[in-house]
Amino acid sequence: MRTSQTFSISFFIRKKKKQPALALLYARITVNGKSLEISLKRTIPVDKWNQSASKLTGNTSESRQINKKIDETKAQLYKTYDSLLKEGLLVTTQTVKARYLGSDQQHYTLTYLINYHKEKMDKVLKYGTMKNYTTTENYLKDYLKAQHHTSDVYLKQIDYQFTLGFESYLRVLPGLQNNGVMKHMERFKKLMRLAEHLDWIEKNPTKRFKLRFDQVDMVYLNKTELEKIKNEEFEKPVLTINRDIFVFACYTGLAYADAKALNKNNLQIGVDGNKWIYTRRSKTNTAVRVPLLAE
Repeated sequence: MRTSQTFSISFFIRKKKKQPALALLYARITVNGKSLEISLKRTIPVDKWNQSASKLTGNTSESRQINKKIDETKAQLYKTYDSLLKEGLLVTTQTVKARYLGSDQQHYTLTYLINYHKEKMDKVLKYGTMKNYTTTENYLKDYLKAQHHTSDVYLKQIDYQFTLGFESYLRVLPGLQNNGVMKHMERFKKLMRLAEHLDWIEKNPTKRFKLRFDQVDMVYLNKTELEKIKNEEFEKPVLTINRDIFVFACYTGLAYADAKALNKNNLQIGVDGNKWIYTRRSKTNTAVRVPLLAE
């Protein structure tokens, strides 16, 4: 909820060009200094309008009906504003108007998109990938609270400025370097692309954002360093097990997660009559065949 939110409502008329004695009645809503007009779809006589009181003068049936409409509109707009605040949505003149006119019912929020993605991809993506998405999604929620003072936002409210703001927010977080920031931005772009493919947004504002990864030079262990690790003694058994898996991964080329997941069923006799490791990489599901050789 926005802690410094301001909201006001006023009413005014606009004369008809071809009938200057008559005017159309409008409400003007203002949120944090930004205004938007809403037509009340009522025509009134200009000489009966009291701008300071925002009322029609007189006690005619027409005046009473118009004034009742003004009071009902004002009450409904305040009710709309309060409901948006209670829902934790980012409140703007556009969201107030859309909710008041009933045109926001098919508009999805960022939280809805995140939950949809979790539900659909939880059984498709690997645990590590989903864990990374959860981290990105938590950063998005923190960004909304810290920078926009809200807990949710309509997808249609996410624009390029929002995207740049999220990047800037990530860059000041401790422990995040450029490539880490870019990975979070990459996942955010994928979430918004999903929303685009689902026709939940007409235009994807993250398309314009270019990912900029730094080139990283890989550093490899030499034989001496590997031997030192192999011969290191640890007091805790768990460290010894982790060391053995790491060294095994170095010799086989398997990722740590793939090496850790091996069991006796992965050990098979190859076409050469020798023992081989038959497995698949957890990240890509690519088949892997590794011969077991004497050191």
